[in-house]
Amino acid sequence: FNKVELVKLVTPETSYEELETLLASAEAILQALGLSYRVVNLCTGDIGFSSAKTYDIEV
Repeated sequence: FNKVELVKLVTPETSYEELETLLASAEAILQALGLSYRVVNLCTGDIGFSSAKTYDIEV
């Protein structure tokens, strides 16, 4: 099991937009590599205290 964390420091006003940008970039890389994957939007019980929204990309 290997894990990669994507982190970007942004202002609260742009945080949701930047999260979607990170997700799109990660998906583009996986598609370019021809890898199968799925995106899981985690429920609040599975994310950290400081997170409002978290995606897992399972390859």
